[in-house]
Amino acid sequence: MTRPIAFFLLVGLLAVAEPAAGQTERQLENAYAQIGRMIENGRYIQALRSIELNLEMYPHDERLLGLRDHLQSLLNESAPAFAAATRLRPPPAVPSRTAPQAGRDFVVDGAQVSMLWVNPGRVLLADPIGSDNDTGVTFSQGFWLASTELTQAQWQAVMDDVPAPSFFRGSDRPVESVSWHMAMEFCHRLTERERAAGRLPEGYAYTLPTEAQWEYACRAGTTGPHAGDLLAMAWHEPNNQGCTQPVAQREPNAWGFYDMHGNVFEWCRDRYASYPGGEVMDYRAVDAGPNDRSRIVRGGAWASGAGHCRSAYRYWAALSFANNATGFRVALAPR
Repeated sequence: MTRPIAFFLLVGLLAVAEPAAGQTERQLENAYAQIGRMIENGRYIQALRSIELNLEMYPHDERLLGLRDHLQSLLNESAPAFAAATRLRPPPAVPSRTAPQAGRDFVVDGAQVSMLWVNPGRVLLADPIGSDNDTGVTFSQGFWLASTELTQAQWQAVMDDVPAPSFFRGSDRPVESVSWHMAMEFCHRLTERERAAGRLPEGYAYTLPTEAQWEYACRAGTTGPHAGDLLAMAWHEPNNQGCTQPVAQREPNAWGFYDMHGNVFEWCRDRYASYPGGEVMDYRAVDAGPNDRSRIVRGGAWASGAGHCRSAYRYWAALSFANNATGFRVALAPR
């Protein structure tokens, strides 16, 4: 595919100017990498939103300012109707016929699950009022995470003999009323199917995200209570209409993930435990034995207040728990 000249100008801007120092440098370098990935995948609208969110934290960064101007010029050349139509929608579905490549987004063939690549980086798991157990988690490898909560249609495409167990029906609504075991069974079946088709990257499997992976993707480089304007991003208490809503109708976060706040709580792989504190590589709270019967849920749901939709808010539920406000999104992550 021939790249427009504007594309190379945009990518080139990511490699110039002097970065800041220390933690700010690491945060900016991760932001540049994520923006570059969006541009490479043609997701210019989401890239521009990511730039604008990062400029709120780093208003004088030369790379971000220059990149914003070039992206805006490129988008101005497009039809306004196109920009409006694509602003809140996932990228076009292009199913992957081979094993996904690190650094590239893809769509799961046959299930139409849009998977976004997340670069390695660092996230702080922290109590908002401060805690001795605040934990810095660094990821040694990147991973993929679904751009939306799993829908009922996507569930059915993989679990054809098990009807989507949802109270609020709709093919594009999130599957809910699923226990942790049911969510993991979906991931297991998807892993086996993709392995048989030769589309599973070496050392990776479909699974639920760890709590740290989930918060890293939810924050998308932000450090505040939410990853942006909550009312614009989330179906929650002020606008819930009494039920779940079709996925990807609100604004995504800076990395292109929809409904990380609200709509349904999302199961994570970890058991519920206190954070270990300090700096940890690839943190996950592993099972504590046969009596360990709880798992983490994150993100808030359609009836949740703003506090329960915070990026850092964590709650636990029994492995067998299932209700109409709890679903999940799929990760493709190192085993």
